[in-house]
Amino acid sequence: MSGTANALVFLGSFVGLAASAQAQLQSPSNPQSRGSATSLTASQGPTCYTLDDGTAEAAIGIGPINSFVWLQGFESIGGSDVVTEVSSAFSSDILDGSPATVIVWDDPTNDFDPSDAVLLYDGPIVTANEGSNTLNSYPVPDVAVNGVFFVGIAIEGDAGFNPAPQDQDTVTGGRSWAFGTFPPGGTLDIANPSSLANSLNLFEVESVNLPGAWLLRATGANCTFPDPPIGNAICSPASVNSTGAAAVLTATGSDVAIDNDLTLTATGLPLMQSGYLINSMNVLMTPINVADGMLCIGSGIGRHVTQVGNAGMTGEIATVVDLTVLPRPTGAEPVLPGQTWVWQLWYRDGTSSNFTDAVEILFQ
Repeated sequence: MSGTANALVFLGSFVGLAASAQAQLQSPSNPQSRGSATSLTASQGPTCYTLDDGTAEAAIGIGPINSFVWLQGFESIGGSDVVTEVSSAFSSDILDGSPATVIVWDDPTNDFDPSDAVLLYDGPIVTANEGSNTLNSYPVPDVAVNGVFFVGIAIEGDAGFNPAPQDQDTVTGGRSWAFGTFPPGGTLDIANPSSLANSLNLFEVESVNLPGAWLLRATGANCTFPDPPIGNAICSPASVNSTGAAAVLTATGSDVAIDNDLTLTATGLPLMQSGYLINSMNVLMTPINVADGMLCIGSGIGRHVTQVGNAGMTGEIATVVDLTVLPRPTGAEPVLPGQTWVWQLWYRDGTSSNFTDAVEILFQ
């Protein structure tokens, strides 16, 4: 992204703010780091408390600020949780290695309004990956939350800086807020976001015509994440089936043969249709049309006929593959390290049949 977007927003209706205060928006620059410092605590990982879509269209700052706090509200999974990480991106105005603070608050009234927020944790962090959409994850010491909670980042900078990346394609419905201080300084009160000591008074971004979600997330003990796929998709996309789309085969688990941990899942299947896996160590250079689909695997085809599945009402069939007794034309064989195997799912499609694309896995 390039260029600069500017908007003038008058905040005179907020107590303590001058009517001429400007909301400054700056598009994130080329995601190349200007600083040589790197974060001592940041890492990248999955999050489950997320509002943004992962891409910032602007970086936000309000007038000639010298400190800024941006915060976002979430509802605890299951009613209560333990926050273990807070993740944030940083604009190109924040040099890598800059000191900042990560914060967690409770919302005692569960109304997504942090005016009465109760501070649960604050701790020092070091920024990283400036000017990019990278979400840097910072561990926090198991902060127990109930109902609605807020996470935030506090940082100081030169007057007029725009520290907070914002996804302007997402409307949060009143969950994204900010506050801070104007020069010549003053004491930033992170424990009490609505304190008048914060000369940039607490505000909700949509109320000042800055709708969007901060690139600010959290991870909790109740978060669950799908296993990442393994292997490579080949012969993709497959032939379109009666749903109007192509079925897809994905592999999850481990590519270490001795782990014997492999699940192959076909999605996008016609509802209530049956199917089973086929395997081979060979790939056809030119797929062969068979019925309504394309056969992509070559000679020596094994059929998982004892594991016929049905797509049911979800259009999915998941098959757990036992790598110690893989069905082969001449009998069961084990998968060994260094071998490459390929699978497709062959399935019914009305009065005909079709295939998913194929997954190729090199086992270690």
